[in-house]
Amino acid sequence: MLTERSLLQSLRHLLNSQHLDLIISEELLRDRDLKVKEKLRTEILDLSSVIVNKSRKFLNLRGRGTLREIMLISDSPDFRVVIGVDGRECINKTFSELQEVSTYLNSIDAFEDDGKYVFHVSGISFRKSLSFEVYTIQSIRFEKVYAVFDISESD
Repeated sequence: MLTERSLLQSLRHLLNSQHLDLIISEELLRDRDLKVKEKLRTEILDLSSVIVNKSRKFLNLRGRGTLREIMLISDSPDFRVVIGVDGRECINKTFSELQEVSTYLNSIDAFEDDGKYVFHVSGISFRKSLSFEVYTIQSIRFEKVYAVFDISESD
């Protein structure tokens, strides 16, 4: 037979459990509402045989989103990549500097492959803006400039 004490403990446990379930349900609804309010659209930049003489801004995004990836393939390593996130530079490096750090980072690749110089970066989130620029000293041909990004339609 249940004692008064064990009955109270069972009742407290049940109330705490229901309270926890209510909190979890509220959090799930809040997350769902945020996802519904912020619809993302995926866009792709796909350029071939682009000549850059001094500088070129390839992306100038406004709003919230994620840069899934950018890839450059060039005939020359003599370029600098500048990526700005929310008004601040997060990458400002030459190809050779990127090549050095890419050995240690999963999200950045920079390597030479049969006379082609490949740069790749992935997984950059932004709240307000993202820009992607390339600077060169001389005229350089980029065989491929490719970017995939998700951007908010509500901003």
